[in-house]
Amino acid sequence: MFLRLKDHRILLLGIVISAFILSVVIRLPYIYQVDWLSSHALRTQQIWYENGAVANKFLPIVTYQNNSDRNINNQGHEIDKKGDYYYISYPPFSYIFSYLMFRFFNIYPNILFLQILNMVIHLFCCLFVYWIIGVITRKDYVRKMNMSALVGMGVYLFSPATLLFHSQTYFADILVQLFFLMGTFIFLRIIKDGFSRRDCVGLGLVCFLMIYTEWLGVFFAFAVGLYLLFNLKRSGMKTVLLTVTLSSIASLILIVGQYCLINGSKNLVIAMFKTYQLRNGLTSASEYNFTFWNIDSWRNLVIFYRDGYLPFLILFIFFLFNSYILKVFRKIGIDNLEKTTLYLCVVPVLLHHLFLFNHYVVHSFSVVKDGVILSLLTAFFYRRIICNEVQYKCFNLKG
Repeated sequence: MFLRLKDHRILLLGIVISAFILSVVIRLPYIYQVDWLSSHALRTQQIWYENGAVANKFLPIVTYQNNSDRNINNQGHEIDKKGDYYYISYPPFSYIFSYLMFRFFNIYPNILFLQILNMVIHLFCCLFVYWIIGVITRKDYVRKMNMSALVGMGVYLFSPATLLFHSQTYFADILVQLFFLMGTFIFLRIIKDGFSRRDCVGLGLVCFLMIYTEWLGVFFAFAVGLYLLFNLKRSGMKTVLLTVTLSSIASLILIVGQYCLINGSKNLVIAMFKTYQLRNGLTSASEYNFTFWNIDSWRNLVIFYRDGYLPFLILFIFFLFNSYILKVFRKIGIDNLEKTTLYLCVVPVLLHHLFLFNHYVVHSFSVVKDGVILSLLTAFFYRRIICNEVQYKCFNLKG
């Protein structure tokens, strides 16, 4: 039996490696093509590499350190007294992480390494999609290949949006996906297997890094905190809530404190307010006037989803309107762990959509966040497909 289990793991490893290699082959025509976001990230990397990240206080500077380059606004939001501009739409960790990778491998910042790093992040995101579904479907696949998890992983690996943006576009929106999935996985383990100090500390660290990377982390921490407030009677939940709260506050304090070094707190507040006006989608101050009330905004969003997920959206719609699958859904229902998973993946992304609507309808890479939801839903539908009339015992139901 041990050999059979070992064989399953070897086969699984082979499938994952083969699938990832295939995804790289598909992306080869686009490798080394520079998109503006990666070049934007690369600019900060090169400035840090040449002048020292510590000297720049790990701030996302966008001005090269020549006197002739100063006082020129190259996509910056705030300027310091020397005339250097800084891009403060995002927290700084996506820059810090890639910089540390360049330093670790002793490589001068270049686009090819950034794209390779981005695809490695994609691989780990796919693994966490697999592990998340594995936690949910553990009882269905005892000593068997978890096909539901493989299906979910395949959707996240081969969706056009993830194939493109997890290679060409390295930015905070991409790196945060890894922490988003890690946080979901750890929290689900706490819910399913009970409180453990290791998972509690891990969740706190992930929340800290997620917020320090992209604002999705704030909404994720809020969703986790809200869930915990309604489940405080469960063992260890108060400790988890305290950990998530403190780590989230610490991350926000670090971001504010770090960005205040640019030109003081007053100027930071003004710059952040102006930046948020561009991205909230509530007023005509929003970039390109893409607001909630502009039909072109919704047209853009539809195009982004069409281009990013069309093959799997068609499959999902087929599942949704298939009478047999709907019959199975009605009979089986949705278990509590699936509900919790969907809550963790839908609520933070939905809040991100609402509070930063203009961001979504201007930038096509923003819909990468929705890939997690589509992957999980497809896996849940597939779980029902394989549990047909003969296999209802998977869910302890009678046929």
